[in-house]
Amino acid sequence: MVRCDLLRLTPLLLLGCTSKSSPTDGVNDTGVPPSATMDFSATEIQMLRTMWPLPDVTPDPTNMYAEDPWAVHLGQYLFFDEGLSSSGDVSCATCHDPSQGWSDGLKLGEGVSQVHRHSMPLFNTANNRWFFWDGRCDTQWCQAIQPIEDVAEMDSNRLRMAHYLANDESLSRAYRETFGSLPDMSSWPTDGRPVLNDPDHPDTVAWMSMTPEAQHEANIVFTNVGKAMAAFQRKIVSRDSAYDRFAEALLVEGKATDDHMSESAIRGLKLFIGEAKCHFCHAGPSFTNREFANIGLGERDWLSGGDQGRLTGIIRLLEDPFRGDGLYSDAAESSIEKLAHLSTSGEQQGQFKVPSLRSVALTAPFMHGGHFDTLEQVVRHYGEVNEYPEFGHREDLLLDVSLDDQQVEDVVTFLEALTGAPLAASLESQPESPLFTP
Repeated sequence: MVRCDLLRLTPLLLLGCTSKSSPTDGVNDTGVPPSATMDFSATEIQMLRTMWPLPDVTPDPTNMYAEDPWAVHLGQYLFFDEGLSSSGDVSCATCHDPSQGWSDGLKLGEGVSQVHRHSMPLFNTANNRWFFWDGRCDTQWCQAIQPIEDVAEMDSNRLRMAHYLANDESLSRAYRETFGSLPDMSSWPTDGRPVLNDPDHPDTVAWMSMTPEAQHEANIVFTNVGKAMAAFQRKIVSRDSAYDRFAEALLVEGKATDDHMSESAIRGLKLFIGEAKCHFCHAGPSFTNREFANIGLGERDWLSGGDQGRLTGIIRLLEDPFRGDGLYSDAAESSIEKLAHLSTSGEQQGQFKVPSLRSVALTAPFMHGGHFDTLEQVVRHYGEVNEYPEFGHREDLLLDVSLDDQQVEDVVTFLEALTGAPLAASLESQPESPLFTP
């Protein structure tokens, strides 16, 4: 009898594993009675065991406040706080609206002005290795602060944000109770930040007028705001979907039926881990390999073009002082090895993040440029070689995928079955006060 060692073999290798039922125990190697396998082979069952259950949120050693309830509460308040933007009417929730699947329903995000990519949904992002479509951050708190200074998103800066906290009695108290006292800002300029490659920018000039000690203090405040918002975003988790109920019934109870998930969704699942080859990139319980791929998306009328994706993302990450191995990380050593293996060869051109598919049906439109309005269009794209990427080379694996209309429908139905249970309503709006009451 040949068994698959799930602790040592990847999902890709599992496709080549075989196993046989024991003539004496009446069950196959998965422990599921043969009569209850819903026509799933032993190899398919082994694959499903790598795709369920969804584990607890991954610990983040770079953020010592990741599980701090004071930070979670303050982070939630700041996530919905429009006062962090220059216009006073844009918050993180503008582009990551709970009622829109923690995205915004637009092809391209709109903050103070239009953003050049689609707003990523926030479901299960705490399990990511990299953040943004191009992976230009390697921690969730780095991701949380970048929009504050992005001219198209919130168009503010770290000094303005620090003064905003200090000048609001409730916010300054909430910060103090979470992180300790704010620094003395009486000598700080009203606005300022380092603008890369633009020494004459007014924000850069103001920033450079500060002492290195004051700059460091400002960066700590900036970082702490990001760590608080990251602590809140760790609560945005999609689980308890129809797929989860089906997988539990099949893999634990051995009694799965189409009462747990529809027949069409079951067929779609078999295609997902088989002929459609979706699992090669959308692997594991989060339905993502947490890396990047070039899926051959061409230009669109609403896209500006020139987006090289992961290639420029790596360059930006390695220049960012707020990366996981940097001065503002709470465990820099935990990120050293991951970052040490990054390289900027041509293969990263045109690659974008492989997103989680959990609750994907709530997050239309899809892809980094809002390329497709429906999941049907997404699935059909993978089987139609009718466009080519602006940069780089489309994954060769996709050239072998071809699905008929019924198969497309079944895969879409399965993707819809990944929609998780609603989150607690208390997470979906700004608390009345930034002050936490235990």
